[in-house]
Amino acid sequence: MNAPLKVQRHTSRLKALLARKRAAILPGTPNALFARVIEVHDGPQAAHEVLERVTGAAAGQLRVLHDSLARRGLGPREPLPAALDDLRPPSRPW
Repeated sequence: MNAPLKVQRHTSRLKALLARKRAAILPGTPNALFARVIEVHDGPQAAHEVLERVTGAAAGQLRVLHDSLARRGLGPREPLPAALDDLRPPSRPW
């Protein structure tokens, strides 16, 4: 199998995986809503990119809060959900 075809197959699988995750998180939301372009402070972006950036930033802030409380002996009774492990802060600063 040639490399471009392999990349195309992996890209298709990744897009399908992300669509399933998005549908699980926001049930009933049409995929077309995530395909639209939103004007944000650093230029136009696809809605799914904005959602990923905001979600990653929120997860990062939750980790900081969780760690800060733990250092003060006020840590939550339960650990952070494993679902947050996949969410990374945005690579671009706000």
